[in-house]
Amino acid sequence: MSMDKRYMIVIHPAKRTVMVNHDAEKQPELETLQKLVGGPIEVVPTYLEASWARENADQIVLVVNEEGRLRGMQHNPAASALTPALPDIVGTAVLLMTMGDEMLGFEKYA
Repeated sequence: MSMDKRYMIVIHPAKRTVMVNHDAEKQPELETLQKLVGGPIEVVPTYLEASWARENADQIVLVVNEEGRLRGMQHNPAASALTPALPDIVGTAVLLMTMGDEMLGFEKYA
């Protein structure tokens, strides 16, 4: 694993998708993920193959707000298109990869 910065892909509903850096030596903090999605998190699998990460990932996942529908959050069509598990994602979603028990951001390739 690279010791440089890694990044998470943050998919906002009706806004631009952005990359957010995080420390490569550890997984993103729970509090950071909760802040990005606006509440308690739920992890859902995506259609993306693990090889999409271009490193030794087990799978690619989305982190979403588990109470998003109850809170009336806005539909997120870009995130919804990435997963069969929850085809109607609402609110902001964060795209990460898993390696074993850890969720990590992606290495940035030039």
